[in-house]
Amino acid sequence: MLYSKKMLHITETALEMLEVVEDRDQVEVLWLAAITSLRAVGHVLDKTDKQNNPQLAPVIDQWWRELKASKTNGENGIFHDFIDAERNDTIKKFCLHYSDDPQNVIVFQKSDKGTTAHEFVLDDLLFIPIKDGPFTGEDIRDMIAESIKWWRQQFMQMDL
Repeated sequence: MLYSKKMLHITETALEMLEVVEDRDQVEVLWLAAITSLRAVGHVLDKTDKQNNPQLAPVIDQWWRELKASKTNGENGIFHDFIDAERNDTIKKFCLHYSDDPQNVIVFQKSDKGTTAHEFVLDDLLFIPIKDGPFTGEDIRDMIAESIKWWRQQFMQMDL
């Protein structure tokens, strides 16, 4: 059993809870759980799974070297610019890069008579956008889901 996969499962559970959350205070708690567990997957893979499964050490070490090298060439942005960066800002600075305020949305409707703009307010945490950085405008739940997908792909690449 790989504990890093268990950690990823914890992230999946936090995401499931974020999908139905109705309380703004709970968003903060679930964000903290999701973003820290997303980053912890890598720490557990490197520190625990590698120690418990020495035969995996060469594969995991090579994967880490390639991941670290990819920071300079723009690859693996989901890890470098979201998972790692958001965890660092959240844990080390308590800087939350999302907005759980009601969001104004403008929808443009085209017809034979022209284009009409309709403004709506999305409340009840229907949309929780990232408010700055490379993923501005993306919903935090979508970014967490993409990060989970990225980790699954990494496990597949390593045949874990």
